Amino acid sequence: MYASAHSRKLSEQIRMAKEAWIGIDLGGSKIAAGVVDAAGRIIRSEKRPTFKTQGFLSNASLPCAPLDPSERIRSEKIDGDRVLENLYKSIRSHLAWAREHGYEVKGISIASPGPVDVEEGIVLNPPNIPFRDLPLRSLCEREFALPVRLEKDTNAAAYGEYISRDSKAESFLYVAVGTGIGGGLILHGEVYRGAGGIAMEIGHLVLDPTGPQCGCGARGCFEALASGSAMKRAAFETGLTLPEDEGVVEHLTNMAHLEPKAKEILEKVALYLAAGVASAVNLLDPDLVVLAGGVIGAAVKVGSPLLNSVIDGIGERTFRRTALRQDVSLVISTLGDRAAIMGGVALMKRALAF
Repeated sequence: MYASAHSRKLSEQIRMAKEAWIGIDLGGSKIAAGVVDAAGRIIRSEKRPTFKTQGFLSNASLPCAPLDPSERIRSEKIDGDRVLENLYKSIRSHLAWAREHGYEVKGISIASPGPVDVEEGIVLNPPNIPFRDLPLRSLCEREFALPVRLEKDTNAAAYGEYISRDSKAESFLYVAVGTGIGGGLILHGEVYRGAGGIAMEIGHLVLDPTGPQCGCGARGCFEALASGSAMKRAAFETGLTLPEDEGVVEHLTNMAHLEPKAKEILEKVALYLAAGVASAVNLLDPDLVVLAGGVIGAAVKVGSPLLNSVIDGIGERTFRRTALRQDVSLVISTLGDRAAIMGGVALMKRALAF
């Protein structure tokens, strides 16, 4: 009896060990993807461009720039097809690898820039990806004949960071600064979505009502002032040339000691980043804040003074320091692109009761 029960348990463990999930992090500049095993580990991953830009006014290179409606429609039609094509290529590549290595793929998680309708699986109208009311879940389910779950990228990443840290935090704020700026909030172990499912669009906090126009149509959004795209726009407007083979943070940091304009851009971005994150902290009073995204990662990599300025500026602007004489607990993400892949798959498994 014991041997039979033990054999069944062992067989179940072996079966589960060969289950896998495909996780996708669809970003404004790149698609990160991975195969996630039954234990939640990423066992294979790759990155590829989201789509190639068509000049400085494309949605990829300058999402904060106001576009003529005809230009916006034309740009979205061309680039949207490319995004979908590259997304499919990434999924096919990982499916093929998983099956070649004996894994049974149970589903596909896609983390997309918001806003998204999680229940219906629709990408609504994100400023940095040329999709409008796109039924991405049904398209992918039809293409790959597998269950697909759509999640907002920063919610997936916030949950990935949360589970990876085995955090006991009751409130966990995640802020990603990359092509755009987004946020996620974990309350009591659950993703907070808000009444309409679009909570934590922190990138669209208005910091300067007379500031530059954002891709969402408003002026002076956090994203329009402090994202990677905002830095590119500022460099372009001041006449600085950005090489294609180097990121904007790296290039401006390298130029800053010789070029006052580059130094000024970094200082302004640091000011707005600190103000935006501090505003969210003052509103939510979280136990822990995680800073993430391509801009933050690049600043860490090159040792940019941008990062220290942001961290110091957040502390100076949080009411917790004044009222409680405490600083907010703030850490830098170590997961990078893996956070949204891991978190998206974990949320999908919860939703499907795996």
